[in-house]
Amino acid sequence: MLPDVALLYGIAAAPGFERLPAYAVRPYNVLHSPAVPAVLLTLAAVTRSRRTAVAGLGWLGHIAVDRAFGYGPRRPDGLRY
Repeated sequence: MLPDVALLYGIAAAPGFERLPAYAVRPYNVLHSPAVPAVLLTLAAVTRSRRTAVAGLGWLGHIAVDRAFGYGPRRPDGLRY
């Protein structure tokens, strides 16, 4: 659910479901980047934290499911690519 915080952040002011407001595009794209769970997984490997590993894998799975259903990164105008 954490990757969709940016979506929830911008949905109240969104002109429609297809377009996010400009202020929510960057947080949405950052939270839906595989780099964020990669950092969590690296941290999990270094600290041997099972909870961090589960969080990283869950986050990566969330991104994969979003991409499978066509919800990838957003363009600067808020629409999907």
